[in-house]
Amino acid sequence: MNSDRTRGDNTLSETNLSVLVTGCAGFIASRTCQLLLDQGVQIVGIDNLNDYYDISLKKYRLSQLEANSNFSFRKIDVESADDLMDLFS
Repeated sequence: MNSDRTRGDNTLSETNLSVLVTGCAGFIASRTCQLLLDQGVQIVGIDNLNDYYDISLKKYRLSQLEANSNFSFRKIDVESADDLMDLFS
């Protein structure tokens, strides 16, 4: 890991970092996305938006993230190899 990041004397935005976050509409991952976005990190978020719990909560969290131009979302199930290949091509 870059020692500048571990010392905390620069921001992540200075590294031109892009991060893929799976399950980005969930509680923990959406908060992680927000913290990274606050540091200027480019985020590609993926989620299948299943109905394991209230979908309206997921959609709300997603709308908050999509307000940031450094965030892009793709509705993808990580179990779909074709969708993942498409994402990385």
